[in-house]
Amino acid sequence: MLTLRLLAGLMVATAVRPELSSDNAPDDCEKAIFVFINGHVTGAIELEEWFGAFQKMDDDEKTDHTVSLEEFTRHMTCKEDSDEAKVFQKVAGDDNVLTMEEWAAAYKKVDADKDYAVTLAEIDKLS
Repeated sequence: MLTLRLLAGLMVATAVRPELSSDNAPDDCEKAIFVFINGHVTGAIELEEWFGAFQKMDDDEKTDHTVSLEEFTRHMTCKEDSDEAKVFQKVAGDDNVLTMEEWAAAYKKVDADKDYAVTLAEIDKLS
């Protein structure tokens, strides 16, 4: 019975928020990253959500406050893996390890309005 309730809830969530459907994959990598962090394509990403996404990506059995390319690509749903790798490289730098400090600097960079709210229009600065 619980399984049916969970399945019904997922179906309702997908119907109400079509961006949660795998059939409705974002057209570009920035939108996919925005959806991963924010949960949907409307509104804005606040600082707490931004760092929550970092914590979700650092999901190995041993969390080490860094995110590898493998961890990053496992959570992003860009249509091309090469797009994910390009964004990762731009944010993480040449050492191929994304630190919390680099993730914070990326937020500061994309928050053009300096209002602690990154919109979908601002997220394109990641790539």
